[in-house]
Amino acid sequence: MLRLVGWRWDGKQLWYSRPDGTVMGVDLSMSPAFRAGEPVPLFKVPSSTIAGATDGRRFLLAVPSKRSTQVPITVVLNWPHLIKK
Repeated sequence: MLRLVGWRWDGKQLWYSRPDGTVMGVDLSMSPAFRAGEPVPLFKVPSSTIAGATDGRRFLLAVPSKRSTQVPITVVLNWPHLIKK
């Protein structure tokens, strides 16, 4: 399944990721009619969570950490009552 990563700010390029983690770029032309160029591989990522900056120069990746233990979550109930003291 292909996943949309983003568009360049001027709408002239589309980015998507393939199931194997390859991020692809496709040049687009709107004038005189819509035309999509050949997809070009940009880079390969180990993560399925990716977002592209609108300038096309940076991409944000969610990369799993190498930490083997889980960090505990602390939930504080009735916290407004604690502030009044």
